[in-house]
Formats: sequence, structure tokens, C-alpha cells
Amino acid sequence: MTGREPWRVRVLDDETAGMGVFPTYNQRFTLADEWSYGIFEPQSCCALPGKRFVATASGKEGRREVCLITGLSESDSQPLYSIGETTIFVACQVLSPPRHVEGGRFVQIRPTDGPWCIWCNVSNPGEMTWTIQCHIGGTCATHARTCAVSEGAAIDLQLVLSQGELALQIDDEEVGRFDHDPYPERFSLRFGSAQEIDAGEEVTSTFRTVYVGDAPFLFTYVDVPQGPEDLRPKEDAWCEYVCPATLQSPRHSEGDLIELRNGALLLAWSEFAQGKAQDWAPARISAKFSTDRGRTWGPTRVLAERDPRFNHATPNVSLIQAGNGDAIMTYVETLPDAEKSSCGHVVLRRSEDEGRTWSPPVRISPDTGYAHMAKLFCRTASGRILLGAREYEKVDQADFGGVVRWPYALWSDDDGRTWHAGAHVPDPGLSERLRLLQNVNEPSVVELADGRLLMTMRSFAGGQFFSHSEDGGETWTKPLLSPLRGLCSPATICRIPGKDDILAVWNYAFGGRAPLHSAVSRDGGRTWRHLKLVERSTFYNCNYVSITFIDDKAYLTYDSSPLLLSLQTLEVDTDAAGLKLTVLPIEWFYRDG
Repeated sequence: MTGREPWRVRVLDDETAGMGVFPTYNQRFTLADEWSYGIFEPQSCCALPGKRFVATASGKEGRREVCLITGLSESDSQPLYSIGETTIFVACQVLSPPRHVEGGRFVQIRPTDGPWCIWCNVSNPGEMTWTIQCHIGGTCATHARTCAVSEGAAIDLQLVLSQGELALQIDDEEVGRFDHDPYPERFSLRFGSAQEIDAGEEVTSTFRTVYVGDAPFLFTYVDVPQGPEDLRPKEDAWCEYVCPATLQSPRHSEGDLIELRNGALLLAWSEFAQGKAQDWAPARISAKFSTDRGRTWGPTRVLAERDPRFNHATPNVSLIQAGNGDAIMTYVETLPDAEKSSCGHVVLRRSEDEGRTWSPPVRISPDTGYAHMAKLFCRTASGRILLGAREYEKVDQADFGGVVRWPYALWSDDDGRTWHAGAHVPDPGLSERLRLLQNVNEPSVVELADGRLLMTMRSFAGGQFFSHSEDGGETWTKPLLSPLRGLCSPATICRIPGKDDILAVWNYAFGGRAPLHSAVSRDGGRTWRHLKLVERSTFYNCNYVSITFIDDKAYLTYDSSPLLLSLQTLEVDTDAAGLKLTVLPIEWFYRDG
């Protein structure tokens, strides 16, 4: 650890939120006719046929250059990329041009107002020439690299951008490093086609993938650092896959862990055990037990098999120990007529014998005619048990599933035997598109030192939104964007035992649910300190964290799945995930990097 990473600010607050977080772009073009994830110019000359992006330039006015633009702020279209000490990695898979086109620039890539430009064209039958044009010291230097190629062949292209130098790699072979003038303070990147000749012949470029990030893209296998940073020799901490993905069970996700009254640990999760890993594939609640504080685990047991009357998965398992020592488990059953955007209802089961047998499921979410989900328990000083829940309200608009998600709290004052539903959080006032995408969603709740409750919710509008309750979760304040910035990924917040401090674990990133960060707040969430990496890997998503404090340690479970563009290297299916357990001393979260 260097401690000099730009995101590792001393105090994370509204002023420093988002500082040093690289706006990664990562796209495989899997959604035909879906334009919301990119900025295309002009859009009329671009196409998204399935898993490809196609740009056609013709030399006509307004069509001389056709491109996808990455690294722009959605709100004000201002460039976001900058290079100081940062290195930017660019990768794309493209199809070779069909033939030579006079004045044509196939697969043109350039930074806006930048010091270089690269493109290709067929030079002779079976040969393609890449042209690299660099501005340096007031002059323009042009370099050419020729390679053999067959028509329509897929080409893996990688560029490494550092201050004053461009490195080019084609099909895993470095073909040159080129000096150039410094970059502007901020810039974006353009991927597409160009035609230099007025009214020249059409130039069509086909991109299968585009990646821009601050970590190398994996075309070939490299050793990827994983697990928490800053683990010291002889420190009692460990990180392991308790449930690795297999062909039969390709996904293990949304886990939770508790200590039973006999001292054993119970770990439960959603196991997708029928060979499919997608969100709505069949799944069951499985479990393992440990009698040595999580160092080894027994065989897998099934706690809740998927009811054949219901559709899809049994997701979002949560565990808590009741006041009398019983184990309480909640999860979601999907309704017989549930659509993919409507999950079902929340049910509760109890165990009086250390998790060996369980009572029949009892519905605890309200019967409103809409679907409900819930995840992560919170217990207050008064003994109230809460679950962060959300309701999927159907609306008349079909875009993005035709639902609006509304967080609220389920609560019980009698050790989980009867339940009540609090009010929805007020409307955060997001745009219509963001409201239909996620609104604010997947809440986590914690009690603050002053007795108020704090709820965090993920959103596409910049990261985590915060809302407060002064009446135990029955009503909430209007959600506002918090310092915990990042992409739309669920966060987990909890109270550190014996302290007034709040621990947050979330993805402080915009390119994917990686890496996984933690921070501590001593003032109820206004400011955050001690930013740490719970999971260092930038190639694996980290999803749905649960946190359980036992003795002087924090037990974290989360599912680990390859990022979208690393799938072709790792040779796994989309959504495949293993369940990780990371155990860290509580003091680790207070150490600065």
C-alpha cells in the first residue's frame, strides 16, 4: 500500500466525495437499440445490432466522423478523463476492414483535443496498416505498423495511455511506443470511423467491446491480487471462497451469517443449483455450519428448497438471533404470477434447535398487490428488529421494467413474532429515467448514537442516498445524496460494537462493483475516515455484503463474480459467482493506508 491513491482522502465528505475515482467505461454492446449507456455522435449513423457497435462515416457534412464517446459527464457533457500520475488502459475487440477505402479511417480512436490519433485501413490484400499520428513539439509525426489479417477477423487492440507516451498492443503483441505532447487537463475518448475525403466512400467500423479503465484489461491471464489490503504477518485474519462456483451450482450469492447460542456459526445463502446463474433462475437457501469460528465449514445443507408453486429464485436470505436465542431467517418467495421485475413477498422462519429444523414460512411483508423484498437485519437499543425493505410499485411505463422501487422498513417489537411496515421514503425527486431505472433501492439500516436511524440506498444518481428516521423506522426524511459515491451498487452500514462509530462497506467506484471499500464515520454519516480496500481486485464484482461482529472480529460475506469484460478470459457464464468470507479484526478498519 502506498497510501497515495487519489481516492484515499483523509476525510470523505460532501466536498471530497468522488475525488480520485476513475470513471471507467466497460461495455460489451449486448443490448440492441439501447442507447442509454453511451453517447453516440451522430446517433443516426451508429447501430447496435446485438453484441456489436457499428459506426459508418461517409465524408458528407455531419458524417465525417461517427463515434462512441466515453468519459463524459452525463449531467453537463464535460470531459472526465485526466492523466497525471494515472495510467489509462484502453481495450477493444474490433473486426478487420473488408477492403481498402480511399481516405477511410477504420477503427479510429482519439482523445478529444488530444495529442494523438490511431486508425487502420487495408493496404494490400491480406495486409492491414495501423497509422499512429502524434503531435510532439509543434510537429506532427506519423508512424505506420503493418500486419497480416484476414477479412472479418476479430482483432484485440490495447492501448496504454500515460503522460507523454502511447503504447500500442495488437493481439497480445506490443507493436510500439510513441512519444507525444501532454494531454489537456481533461479529455474524453472517441471510438468509431472517419472519412477524410469530402463525400468519400462509406467507412464502416465494427466494435465488439470497448473498455476504458485504470486497471489493465485481461486478454491473457495475469495474477490478479485479491482479498483485503494491509494484512500484517501473524494477523488473525483470512479470506476464502466458502462456496466456489461450479457447473452445477454456478452462483452462490446474497449470504448472511450469525452466531448461534451454542457458539457455532451458521452461514446461509442463495444457491443457484440447477446450472443457471441469472437473477431469475431457480435457487434455494443453502447453509453451512462451523464449530471453529469459521476456519472450517461442514457440508452444505438445504434450509429452504424452492417451492415448485413459485417461480424463480428464493433470494435475499437474512439471519438474526432472537432475544431468547432462537435463529430467525427471512427470505423472498416469488409469486406464482411474478414478472421478472416483481419478486414476491418476504417470509420468516424460526429455529429453536440451532438451525437444524425450521418453522413453516410466515409472510411478513404487507399485502399491497405489489412485490416486496428485504435484506439485512438491524437491532436497536430498545430491542426493535428492523429489515431494510422495498416495494416494487408497477407503473404504466414499460421502460426499465415498468416499476418504481420504494424503500421502507419492516419492524417488530416482539422478537420477530409480529411485523409492521413503515412508510415509504419520500420521493427523492430524481429524473423520470433514473426513477424508473432504480429510483433509490436496496436499503441498509443502522441506529445512530443519538437514537435516530440512518438508511442508505443505492441509486444511479451518483451513489448512496441517505435518509433518517426519528420514530424507529416508521417514517423517513427525503433521501439525499451522501458522500458514499459510486455506481448503483448496494452498500451495507452497521454500528461497530461498543462504539458510536458507523462502518460502511460499499463500492467506491464507477466502472463496476469493484473494488470493495470500507470507511468509518464518527458523526452519524456526515464525514467518513479510514478508507480501506476490503477487496482489492478490480476484475471481480463484490455484491451484497453482510457484516457480523463476533468477539473482536468482523465477518463479511459477499458474492464475487467476474466483471463483464473479464468473462471471456475467465471462461465463465454471466452472473456466475462464488461466496466469499473475509474475516478481519475490527481494528483493521481504523488503520489508515
